[in-house]
Amino acid sequence: MAKRRLFGSIKQLKSGRFHVRYPHPVTGVSLNGPTTFETEREADEYLARVRSRIADGIWVDPILAGVTLDSFAATDYFPVITVSDRTLERYRDDYTKWVSPPYPESRSAVHLGAMRLSAVNVVAVDNWYAAAKVATRKSAIDYYTRTGRTAPSDAGATQLAGAYRVLRQIMNQAVRQKRIFTSPCTISNAGTVKDKGRSPATPAEVAKASLAMPPRYRLSPLAAAWSAFRPEELFAVPRHGWDREQCAFRVVQVLEELRGQPVRIKPLAKNDASLRTVHMPRWFGELMEEHLAEFVPEDPMAIIFATSNDVPPSRSYRSAMWSKARRTIGRTDLRFYDLRHTGAKFSAETGASIRQIMHRMGHKTTRAALIYQSHSSQEDRDVAGRMESQRPGTVIDLTARRAVWLSPSCPISPRGLS
Repeated sequence: MAKRRLFGSIKQLKSGRFHVRYPHPVTGVSLNGPTTFETEREADEYLARVRSRIADGIWVDPILAGVTLDSFAATDYFPVITVSDRTLERYRDDYTKWVSPPYPESRSAVHLGAMRLSAVNVVAVDNWYAAAKVATRKSAIDYYTRTGRTAPSDAGATQLAGAYRVLRQIMNQAVRQKRIFTSPCTISNAGTVKDKGRSPATPAEVAKASLAMPPRYRLSPLAAAWSAFRPEELFAVPRHGWDREQCAFRVVQVLEELRGQPVRIKPLAKNDASLRTVHMPRWFGELMEEHLAEFVPEDPMAIIFATSNDVPPSRSYRSAMWSKARRTIGRTDLRFYDLRHTGAKFSAETGASIRQIMHRMGHKTTRAALIYQSHSSQEDRDVAGRMESQRPGTVIDLTARRAVWLSPSCPISPRGLS
């Protein structure tokens, strides 16, 4: 028989083990313990822990935590997150390809997607991460082999980091909904990829690659490199988005391309950092006027870099064009998107401030802008060269191991050197 107590009940089964029940703190529905216990003391300690967690407000509903990770992601994560359709598609792809499927060949045979949220603990995530690391690397190496390129040492790192970020966001959502108490995603820096530094194109490389592009797209690499636009921004600029007098582009819309759907144009929200005006060099303005006269209809809404049918080029078509162009300059590593980084580097080399670089790139944070303001050894020597003009007129007496005041503008402490 069950023994009456202040909270919950304990009943000894025919097997000799002990079964516990306790009331749901909100609905009052009777809940079973997660397992049976070998001794009554263990059962009593479990009930005490449950009661303490309810009192402290950290109790997790086992019914809510009993759904599988796949089920929770499908009903309580993907439908409610506020991201663009393209980003949502990428998140779903990362989850479906790397997080949800089983890894039977791994030592732990982990299958996160089929596990209950309450069972997805730190050990399970660590085992999944180890298995996914092998799988993403193998997939990346296969891709490089098919395309005739040499795989880098960190092949697959980007895919692995993206999958981990999605898993971490899903588990954080479960914490917010009080389905679990803490997130099991605790691997340091697993959601980031180490920045190995970029190799931006030189102005000469961009110009040479441009000449290898089809005539109606010949100006697009120059536009990308000197505007630092994202490809989806550049190939969505309409004729009215070019200001001839100011020699500037206005970003007001972007391309959005989802799997199985035609390319569409999406207006930007008024509070979007991508909504901006970016000025271009005057020499570019002359080339743009020639491009407009030859390839772009007079319609203000006509896309500047469009196909002969006046529709935006698809991602695959743009990629095919650029792949041929970059081979002419021997830069098979250079993606069209990398021209955006090239443009940011060009801006930094002119002495642009962090805020100015952020504006040109359409960024809300300073992180990316700081990357492009990192100095090379030559740049550091240039700084030292400019410091020559700051040479003081008074010499510090080092033999006496003391410093003297050089000038009112150079407050060296007179307490001596040690």
